[in-house]
Amino acid sequence: KKNYIHFSYFCCHLSFWHKKSCQSDLGSMSPVSGVVFEKCPQNVELIGLEMKLYTRNNLETPQIFKYDEAQKLNESNFNAAKLTRTLVHGYKTGCDHEWAVGMRQALLNESDINVFCANWENGASPLLYDQAVANTHIVGLMIAKFFNDVSKVFGSIGPNLHLIGFSLGAHVCGIVGS
Repeated sequence: KKNYIHFSYFCCHLSFWHKKSCQSDLGSMSPVSGVVFEKCPQNVELIGLEMKLYTRNNLETPQIFKYDEAQKLNESNFNAAKLTRTLVHGYKTGCDHEWAVGMRQALLNESDINVFCANWENGASPLLYDQAVANTHIVGLMIAKFFNDVSKVFGSIGPNLHLIGFSLGAHVCGIVGS
């Protein structure tokens, strides 16, 4: 019981130092709560989101874009007239994980479409799970910015865009959609 009281005091004491907001290249946001310690997402450079594009013209070797490089899709295999599917992996995985590879291959075998895999492996693999949870917020904003910029370059692709997430990737998809 004594240890519990000390732990409660420690947690209560920490609440006085919680952050009111987190700053990023994409604006400010509230820190993630519901975990022992409130966390801000890591910065966009550290997370290093890569939007990996696969099509039937490049089934195994992706064309890679940063979240702010949508205009470079003009020089790629991307076709805005086709459906676009985006895979978002979860905690401690990446676009080379069995789930993402299998899903990408199945989608491209079935249809001639654009498939992106949002690789946020650096942000999904911190030592603490809480940090990966916090990173979902900034990753969601980065992916949303990417596709908003794609729509500015090619016209609205919204009706042709579907997001498919696994684990924390599903949470990222929810943030993109909001």
